[in-house]
Amino acid sequence: MVEVSENKIVWPAVAEPQVGTDAPLTRQLEPGKPVKVFLIDDHQVVREGTRRLLELDGNVAVVGESGSGEDALNNPSLGLADVVFCDIMLPGMDGVETTKKLVEKYPHLRVVILSSFGVKGGAKLYP
Repeated sequence: MVEVSENKIVWPAVAEPQVGTDAPLTRQLEPGKPVKVFLIDDHQVVREGTRRLLELDGNVAVVGESGSGEDALNNPSLGLADVVFCDIMLPGMDGVETTKKLVEKYPHLRVVILSSFGVKGGAKLYP
């Protein structure tokens, strides 16, 4: 679980395995090395703001970004990431479908869905 404490992001030392699949354990986070993040949002200003906020921590390196799910899936930098921050409302393939395809292609990824909309009745997590 990622926590925010005293203006610092606290990342887990070890990621959890995917439940109900034969996929390998997620990539181990190396102590002292930054968590690698990929950003997906159709608004460049949101990507820039998110990048700046994350990089303030010093333990995060943004390895790439895309304005759509389709572009992200074709971006070679995506495979370098440990975590993806993905907008739920994307042009073309939405954030939910993008997330499904991301974890199919890169089982080690953890995805954080970003939304400016409230969710009623909970949210399904992948994986």
